[in-house]
Amino acid sequence: MLQLLHGAENIEVVRSRDPEVIASGDVVVDVGSEYDPERRRFDHHQAGYDEKRENGIPYAAAGLVWRHYGADIAGSQEAADVIDTHLLQSLDAIDNTHDIYTPLFEDVVPHTTSLYVEDFRPAWESGDDGDAAFLKATERAREHLERLIEHARAHIRMQAYIADAYKEYDGSGVLELERRIAPELLVSYTDINTTIFPDRGVSDNYFVYAVHTSANTFETRVSFPKSWAGLRDQELVEASGVSGAVFCHQSRHLCVASSLSAARALAAHAQ
Repeated sequence: MLQLLHGAENIEVVRSRDPEVIASGDVVVDVGSEYDPERRRFDHHQAGYDEKRENGIPYAAAGLVWRHYGADIAGSQEAADVIDTHLLQSLDAIDNTHDIYTPLFEDVVPHTTSLYVEDFRPAWESGDDGDAAFLKATERAREHLERLIEHARAHIRMQAYIADAYKEYDGSGVLELERRIAPELLVSYTDINTTIFPDRGVSDNYFVYAVHTSANTFETRVSFPKSWAGLRDQELVEASGVSGAVFCHQSRHLCVASSLSAARALAAHAQ
């Protein structure tokens, strides 16, 4: 974050727990037992610290830095908020030993961003240099954050596009769009069951997506017929009776069609 804010060439990373070294830092993060943004001190380990978001997830050092500089780094507070939700809150929760999910399968958990960063640590008894590994992880994390910022800005533009398109929605349960979107952004539109949009830039086909019941589940409001699952081309045409049907996903949340009229016909079967 600080490298993106000030320029990586202007940042010297010093890792230390020596009080004298800490006191000399222009910005001190995750050490020093102080949270004082005016003096650019961002630690969360000190006794009595209790900085939390409205949802109860506590701020760790990363979240504190983002709290104060995220809008400048991401270009707007709106983009910063998107990244706080999609990245910083999970990082901070893990850093503060705060559970945010329950595994459905024993020993099977998401490989989080925190774990990805930990992958750069020297392997046990490898003798590799920890500071060098940290800087390598920093480089990758910076690249990741740059991509997230780009996607957050696109996320906001996409939301605005969907809101404009919704003004013309006819209440049929199917929202037709002229541009490809992330279907999970339709979750808040409770009267939409499926959406149709073109796969422009990749093929001339159209996608028909069933809208998810929430952003954090694969459950959808409607599904395509069981008999269509996994079928493609002529097999799907025969099963659906829709000329131009191309593919139905095994989970029945997605169909592909070669024309808009075929996409509409497929969507009608999921209502």
